[in-house]
Amino acid sequence: MIQRIQTLWLFLASLTLLLLFVFPYAHYSDSMGITYNLKITGLYKMVASDSIVVSSFILQTITTVILGLFPLYILISYKVRKKQIQFIYIMLALTLLFGTWLYFLTKSAIGSVNQQIGIGNLDLGTLVIPVTLIFLFLALKGVFNDEKLIKSADRLR
Repeated sequence: MIQRIQTLWLFLASLTLLLLFVFPYAHYSDSMGITYNLKITGLYKMVASDSIVVSSFILQTITTVILGLFPLYILISYKVRKKQIQFIYIMLALTLLFGTWLYFLTKSAIGSVNQQIGIGNLDLGTLVIPVTLIFLFLALKGVFNDEKLIKSADRLR
């Protein structure tokens, strides 16, 4: 299990998703010049270098924890490769849906102050979803390589 490359990719996918708790994924300013940060845990108002919680995102926080731990579950189901492949496909779909959800939440929050999403509104947390998808694709490739290796060894017997 540890010596397989997909172990590393799945661990990195999990770690990357959990980095959303550290980095905000968007920010914007209202007409008064007050900056707001969108994090997984909620909407934060920045006042004199202090963060004040404006609203909490409980469902988003729970979803992030579940999605962050799911690659670790996929990691420990290494004995059944077909099941592991199915789980990676499910994780890819869930990650895409989660990214879409974050986009619409960002669009709604920024739209509330009559602005549009621009590259200036995006933070480091925005890169988490594409990087996670890359790690999941690499893990899927590793599982397929293992499957191919096992099938070739079965043909030689």
